[in-house]
Amino acid sequence: MQMCVVVILLFVLMPFMSFYFVIAEVYNKRKYSYYLLFVLMGLFSMYYFPYQDQYRYMEGYLFLQDKNFSDVFIYDNIVLYFLNLFDIFMFVFSKTGISYEIFRFIIVVLSYMLVFVTVKKTLKKMNCNSDICFLSFLVIFFSVPCFIICSGFRTGFGACILSVGVYCLYSLKKRIGLLLVLVSCLIHYMYFIYFGLILFSFCVGRLTKVKIVFFLIISLFLQCLLLKISGSLDFEYLSLIGNGDYSDYVQGEWGLNYGWNAKKFISIMAMSCFPLIVQVFFFRKMINDSGFSKLIFLNVLFYIIISPYRILLSRYSWSLILLINIYILYHIYEYCRMRKMMLLIILTTLIISFSASWRVNRFSMPFSRQEELLYKPLPLLLMNSYSLKEASIYLSVDGEFR
Repeated sequence: MQMCVVVILLFVLMPFMSFYFVIAEVYNKRKYSYYLLFVLMGLFSMYYFPYQDQYRYMEGYLFLQDKNFSDVFIYDNIVLYFLNLFDIFMFVFSKTGISYEIFRFIIVVLSYMLVFVTVKKTLKKMNCNSDICFLSFLVIFFSVPCFIICSGFRTGFGACILSVGVYCLYSLKKRIGLLLVLVSCLIHYMYFIYFGLILFSFCVGRLTKVKIVFFLIISLFLQCLLLKISGSLDFEYLSLIGNGDYSDYVQGEWGLNYGWNAKKFISIMAMSCFPLIVQVFFFRKMINDSGFSKLIFLNVLFYIIISPYRILLSRYSWSLILLINIYILYHIYEYCRMRKMMLLIILTTLIISFSASWRVNRFSMPFSRQEELLYKPLPLLLMNSYSLKEASIYLSVDGEFR
């Protein structure tokens, strides 16, 4: 109890200077230390300089503060309100008067808490020693796409809710899992594909070696077919239907015509592909007849199909990383003998991924005042805020650095 008080007091006075003690308490399985670590990541997110998508989100958030609900959300069909769930979520928070940075802080902390509360039940059932529990926690901790959440909200936040929903549906056998999957879909429409994967997972049957090879061949065939079809799509017509230009995501700079070079290839591999390859390698030994196992297998096939498209390759990787790691932890004592070695290997790839993501965002760091994290107390850190005027000094109207 005395150590708890000391760590919390130190955390309030100098959050990042208390990092060592927080980690030590995590190793000792003190529940409060987990939440301190999540708050620490939330503080880190508050100093994420708002450029690219974050700049546009900040513009929208500040715009909503002065508007009434009826001024912004005017729909004839109630379904359209649900299809704009995250915008309404952001509108509600904008009316509380909290800063945009606090809103980002809440999203990041909530993402970590959702995943942790889910996995905590698995760790309890494992009855594992301190080393395995500590490594398991770190694997899940680094599986949460912090930088992805900070940069765009929807993709990362949706992936966390999706993983919790899938775990509840398959491992806990709770129908609320389907509701959470739906919520993740409404946060980002890209996750609607999971309803098809979930439905198909109940129809696949037993995954024999012959069937696995057959599905892998089919996925490669579908990849070639998709490449041929995408070359003849009418994007002008699709943009009218979907109210947006999708050509860049398929044939443009974020799709097939992405300007690959050695540096970009290494960066993408480090951030998402390399961790996935390692996790799939371990997952192959744990494949069984459960719905969870079949869903992940189908997800891997889907990932193979969309892998030529740069933006899809990156965005769908994080939901798959979370799902595989949750599955591995759930079955680690059932299928794996060298548990500590496996967790260390997975953790290493995730730390490399985290470091690569940090490196991608290094250009914004000179403008973010992140050095304040090293010496300011918690109350002052929570007051950090960027204004549109301040951001506009360094950014163009579309949020890119000048």
